[in-house]
Amino acid sequence: MDPLFVLFHSLPETDRVKVIGIYTSRPLAEAALDRARGLPGFCDEPEGFTIDATGERPAIGRAYALGSFRRSMRSLSSSLSS
Repeated sequence: MDPLFVLFHSLPETDRVKVIGIYTSRPLAEAALDRARGLPGFCDEPEGFTIDATGERPAIGRAYALGSFRRSMRSLSSSLSS
């Protein structure tokens, strides 16, 4: 199975992580990053973007996918904080 790609924006001086979107391919995530770079709130901090592959796409339903996504986001948040 293919991974999902999470595009998020964060800055070292803040504890906030903004999830921009979740994409089925890296090229789609990169295209979204290019669009977001020009938006207010992001254009002044272009180095804050990251694309992270979250692991395999779950194939057994929405509840499982949401639980997996939440675990991935907690893991990402923890790794950014340390």
